[in-house]
Amino acid sequence: MSGPPPIFARIISLQVPKRFVSAEDNQLYATVSFDNESDLVHSAQVVFRGYVRAPLTSDNKGEKREERRPEDNQPQPTHKNEEPRDPKRKGKKEPAKKKQVPVDQRNIYYEFLHEQIWLLIDKQGRVEHEAFLDVWLPRFPPSGPIHEGGPVIEYSCRVSVDPWYENHHVEQTFEVRRTLILKQPHMAAYPNHIKVNRCVDHGSMFHKVCKPVNGEIWTEKGAYVAGEKFKVYWRLAYADTLSDAKVSLIKTAKFRTPEPNAPQSVSTKVDTVSTISLAQQREKDKKEGKERKEENCVALEIPETVPVSMTMTIFNVLSVKYQVLLQVKVGGHKEFTDFTLPVIVTSDFVEPRPLKKKPANKKELFSRALDVDDDSADDDDTDGEVEENPDKEALARRDFSIEVENLAVATRANGQLHDAYAEVHLLVNSHEARSMHGLRLMFTAECRAAESWYEFLRYKAIITTNEATALSPGQHVIKVALPFADTQYDTNILPPSLADDIRYLCKVTMISWEANAVQYEREVFVDRYVDTWAKKEFTPQYDEEMGAWGVKMRQRNFQRGKWIFAKVTGDFASVRFQLVQLRRLRQPGLKRDESFLHERVITELQSPEDKSLWPTTEWALQIPSYIQPSIEIAYWNVLVLSYALVVFPKGQDGHEHKHTIPLWVGTTDDKLEPPEVIVPVARPAPTQMVRVPSPADLPEFEVWDRDEVKMQPWWVERFNRDTYTFDESAPPPPKPRKEDKKKMKEEDREP
Repeated sequence: MSGPPPIFARIISLQVPKRFVSAEDNQLYATVSFDNESDLVHSAQVVFRGYVRAPLTSDNKGEKREERRPEDNQPQPTHKNEEPRDPKRKGKKEPAKKKQVPVDQRNIYYEFLHEQIWLLIDKQGRVEHEAFLDVWLPRFPPSGPIHEGGPVIEYSCRVSVDPWYENHHVEQTFEVRRTLILKQPHMAAYPNHIKVNRCVDHGSMFHKVCKPVNGEIWTEKGAYVAGEKFKVYWRLAYADTLSDAKVSLIKTAKFRTPEPNAPQSVSTKVDTVSTISLAQQREKDKKEGKERKEENCVALEIPETVPVSMTMTIFNVLSVKYQVLLQVKVGGHKEFTDFTLPVIVTSDFVEPRPLKKKPANKKELFSRALDVDDDSADDDDTDGEVEENPDKEALARRDFSIEVENLAVATRANGQLHDAYAEVHLLVNSHEARSMHGLRLMFTAECRAAESWYEFLRYKAIITTNEATALSPGQHVIKVALPFADTQYDTNILPPSLADDIRYLCKVTMISWEANAVQYEREVFVDRYVDTWAKKEFTPQYDEEMGAWGVKMRQRNFQRGKWIFAKVTGDFASVRFQLVQLRRLRQPGLKRDESFLHERVITELQSPEDKSLWPTTEWALQIPSYIQPSIEIAYWNVLVLSYALVVFPKGQDGHEHKHTIPLWVGTTDDKLEPPEVIVPVARPAPTQMVRVPSPADLPEFEVWDRDEVKMQPWWVERFNRDTYTFDESAPPPPKPRKEDKKKMKEEDREP
């Protein structure tokens, strides 16, 4: 198949801001300059990418040095003051150098952002364009490593005037900074207290000999900014003396580690951000000359480099939580006793409020780490959090249950997702009305290209009812709208369903997605509709000659389900036609995207031996109606689909030529009439199925020959312990010597 048309435009510059802040920016933007020296109008693609890449280890940093490494047969230069070491000279053994692990250029785990913007480049001259992408940055993960030595979140802007698979692009990385300004009134503005009632060192499940620890732990408030110092107080009653105590700030990061068999898999990393002991605090206060009003109190400082607290971001990339860990050691006890107190790290100072003014009704206060720009009733970021079920006790007693009976997704009759919605069929097993808590629905699209697998569309919703909207006993149908009615997704460029390569799935469960326990799953078929006349270069007549034969076509735009017309010129004995499909799937990479190519023959036509059945003018090959049309543009650049007509004319002398003609297959009318003469499509002759008996069907110790020749084999080998098989490739047995023949004859003569 022929490649893309030549491009005469080039990229002069790409300018992207170094940093986007979630509290200030609601768009990602870039400025691109082009130069077009031709009279043709070109288009350019700007892609804003967000991805999780491999950690920046020493191997990654030494990638460029490895490329510049001299060849093995070149002498290695030495330092001025360093003499080359003689291998024959004895001395101390030098430590073996670690072998450098080759770095994979595609060391990217997955993408969570790949939004495209198309720009039009005018002819003859330089032009500057600005590309804007509306985003909701308070839901995006921040740039940087998820944890020390762990995966790195990175953003970049990529511009290209060539097709994406050519990898002729200009790319520039940028940073996304996440801020958190809490919605007020918030519980974190009031003093944070927990009561302690713990037994230590009782040694068994019975409290015979134990050392109780009772009291309370508190802080002045529950939210602090990075770089702020806050005090942790405790007033505890011990059965014995307190031998040691220390306070730490613990960071818990949950991040997604998807796999094809577990796409919702989440890993957890717990790090100690800062810590201080009671002895260190006393010594510090003594040096500074401070008077300790509270004996059991330490001041803990939050490092300025830590990220803010955040609920689960888009694509479940990352969530960060903090808690204060107080560890006390009672005299005579070897291990510490741990007490935790949740805190929130914000980017805006929270003024502490007195406990007396705290509302009695907790529903009037915000409790989660929600930004002022975030939706308080968001569906995505509450997933995975421990939620209080109002009917928890009834569920524990198994007084009722809510089960998912069926799941259906309603799309348009033509397979389009516009205005699509899901219907969840529920069954409430109870004797009274019950509220439903946490019905989770997810609509995803995934691509499998060889060994790589990734999701390019992901929508989640959580449905919860309260006492006013409780479900009565019996069957219920809940309708959930999918986000294809507005401009969130352009349904016209979504890639179509392609067997196992591209699939759209709708899933339902009543528990967190982190458990990877889907209760019901439904695959959704998505079709693609393309204008047959979209490519003007395929509209005029086409003529191709190669040697003594040629191919002529009235047009190369055809509608699927109709016919391809072609005229073969020259003196030929037979001709064969093939409709070939080339499927190109994108494999995301760090610096360059790879392609997984798959070429297959859709249908074939062979000229019959009886020339009276040949058409007088044009040959006609029918296009199956079930194939997908030609695709050049797809969401996330997932797919490129192209077709070609391959013609094999064969001469009288048996010589054969091959003509490959690119086609455009669309879904609208191609304005062509059906052929007058229809040549039957050549179907491959069915192969004869020869039943080979299995070893279980064969008698014990029977020598079985495939050709059923009843002869003693030259050599046999054991097969399945109780049967033998004949090896045709084995050498013949050696001939007996003359002396052995005489002995055998004498033995035969003896009575």
